[in-house]
Amino acid sequence: AIVPYPFYKEIFHRDLRLTAGDTLDLGTDTTYYDLSLDQLRIFINFEPPASDIFFDSVMQWTTGDHAGACRGGGYGYVPVAADQTTVNFAIDRTFTVANPLLAVWMELDSRSDIEYSVNMISRYTSGGAEDQQEVMRIRPSEDWVHMYINLGTTWSYFNHYQDFRISFTAINGDGQEGEIRLDNVRLVTHYPHFNN
Repeated sequence: AIVPYPFYKEIFHRDLRLTAGDTLDLGTDTTYYDLSLDQLRIFINFEPPASDIFFDSVMQWTTGDHAGACRGGGYGYVPVAADQTTVNFAIDRTFTVANPLLAVWMELDSRSDIEYSVNMISRYTSGGAEDQQEVMRIRPSEDWVHMYINLGTTWSYFNHYQDFRISFTAINGDGQEGEIRLDNVRLVTHYPHFNN
């Protein structure tokens, strides 16, 4: 089932005439968060060098590339060599969401030559060692694509254990050389329930 993104204000279009077979252009609407910025956990607007403290050392950084970045002048990238079938990298933080009823999402901008997965690492409330579950697989894209990734379904696999981490895995079965580029990564839920 499709789950709507819960953190934006709703946009209403009234008095629209819908005709079968026609295409209706709704124009471009601006989206606004339905909560204040201090209720979001944002990674320093993802502008290097401040943002490099949030990822492990596999992530490299580009600054001053306003044409190449999605927004701003910087982005993170992971180089993948042709002989590497997988490359793992991660956000270097443990996140805590104590209320299992809360929605937890990740936003990110992606432009990648290589397919990769977004993963959640956590324990189960019944105990045991950490496990990793794939949340979503991202296909290559020549252009920047903004994504909203619902972490809640995967979090439920862990019985909503309150501590979790986010990792990524490049999947290079075709033996290509390229990069995975990320910009504007945000994990979003309702403050004050989000700690790291």
